[in-house]
Amino acid sequence: MKVKENPYIIFLISIFFSNFIIYWLSPGAKARYTYMFYPMLISILTFAFLIEKNKEGWKTKLFFGVLSAISLLLGISCLILPFIDYFDTVKGVTFFGILFGLSGLTLFLLQLKTYNIWNKLVFGLMGIVMFKLVFSLTVYPLKQQKSSSSTFKKHAKNILEITKNSPIYLFSELDFFGHHEIGKFYTTGAYLELLGNQIPKKTSSYKEKGYYILHKEELKGQKVLYTIDNRTSCLVLIKNEEEHAETWSHIPELPPYQNEVPR
Repeated sequence: MKVKENPYIIFLISIFFSNFIIYWLSPGAKARYTYMFYPMLISILTFAFLIEKNKEGWKTKLFFGVLSAISLLLGISCLILPFIDYFDTVKGVTFFGILFGLSGLTLFLLQLKTYNIWNKLVFGLMGIVMFKLVFSLTVYPLKQQKSSSSTFKKHAKNILEITKNSPIYLFSELDFFGHHEIGKFYTTGAYLELLGNQIPKKTSSYKEKGYYILHKEELKGQKVLYTIDNRTSCLVLIKNEEEHAETWSHIPELPPYQNEVPR
């Protein structure tokens, strides 16, 4: 029986390949997102290897050729990883680069030498698993370090280090924190909630004790504790020690996390 004559297998193949790769390789993906696809994969492989009578057919050779190519690509790519400057910031890149590089080349040689179809399959799947491990060890750390969101995450960590568990308010008398005006700060605000369970609240007065984030243009001589300058707007962090704004005094000094005076 051929695959095209079995609607159930066609359904499994369609669902597996249209979903598994997306869930498996997407940045931020977790292993639990792919668990529901493994029974499909087992059914597909069982069907293919139990009913295939011509073990030397071109389809079988093509399938194992792809698996062998993955192992070879894995081995070569991992061995050159330590020599690429872009990956210098990845922790342990030299160690796991050499480890997975030699492992990938070993799997490739084993796939070439063995004639047992099940051994070829096992070695090929091992190569795919190692490919995923290398992906997780390189792409995810680089995304954390060099993605556009890393800047906002850093701002949130620095603000939380200053504010601790104190409330944070978004102050503006000019409605600078409207949905269209604040722009990228909502990303930093999301990290404040995610990392420290702090949800900034909008306000138009200085009545409450706590920390305030406002535009530099609305400063009235308060001490600046931190600056967020994204070139389109400049936000500053200040603190109200009392419940009345008039108790604040101006103490000029540089922000602790930045070397330049806010523009």
